[in-house]
Amino acid sequence: MNKIDLHKYFIECPFNYVIIRKSDIFPDYQTNTDVDIISDNKDIVVDYSMKFSKKYDDLNFNPTQRPSGHFHIDIHNLDGSLNLKLDFVFDVEVYKKITLDKKLFDDILKYKIVTSEGIYAPDIKYELLIRYLEYIENIDERPDKIKHLNYIKNYSNGKKIVMEMLGDYSI
Repeated sequence: MNKIDLHKYFIECPFNYVIIRKSDIFPDYQTNTDVDIISDNKDIVVDYSMKFSKKYDDLNFNPTQRPSGHFHIDIHNLDGSLNLKLDFVFDVEVYKKITLDKKLFDDILKYKIVTSEGIYAPDIKYELLIRYLEYIENIDERPDKIKHLNYIKNYSNGKKIVMEMLGDYSI
């Protein structure tokens, strides 16, 4: 059973966001996993998350800036074990292997779609591009990231869409 009501967290949040690589079981989640999010305002994310945390006496919410450029809200059980990580990215500069136009994240947020759960996700062409960027960025250290390339290959015209998007957003 999940301790955190992720649906409520995202439905009520005051910040602009998309959930990338959304799990098939969302809004449920497996303990000790993460939810990956693109957003545009760290201050609002932290303020809202800390207010939201007050609903949970049995969890500790810990905001952490990572050297990689990612910003985490690590949510721990009282015994110190990780319950869930909200992994936020606010800037395309987290991707080091391909130089990207900063307008990419602006466009992802501008053209977001509403899912059947009532939360925001990227339009599929942006989802495919983000998966490709994750693959390129991490495959040398994380062979399991091949899953992103496989996802693209299994999507009709996935490779073509990614190449077009790279042409639009790479510098």
